[in-house]
Amino acid sequence: MLSHHNVRLFYLKITKKIQQRDNILLDRCELGIAKRQKNSSYNKCSLVEVAVGRYKKIIGNKLHSKLNGNSLSEIKLGCYILNKILDLGKPNSFKVKKSA
Repeated sequence: MLSHHNVRLFYLKITKKIQQRDNILLDRCELGIAKRQKNSSYNKCSLVEVAVGRYKKIIGNKLHSKLNGNSLSEIKLGCYILNKILDLGKPNSFKVKKSA
């Protein structure tokens, strides 16, 4: 059974979430989406989420080693492999001078 105290806490949490959402929407209207995302570091968070998702997809969800030092080495090795894979997929680009 819900007590008055629990209902009040739930209400406060919901109203706080609504206020946060309203503030985000007001910022989007005033600043525009691009400036709001830049001010809130949204793009950095998104890049981190993509990187973690890519790591999990290619390397796997679980660590195979149980010891702390070994699992750290496993993570570093996974990051090294992922970076190598990404480097192999990037073209070598360079500027071409215009001929007269």
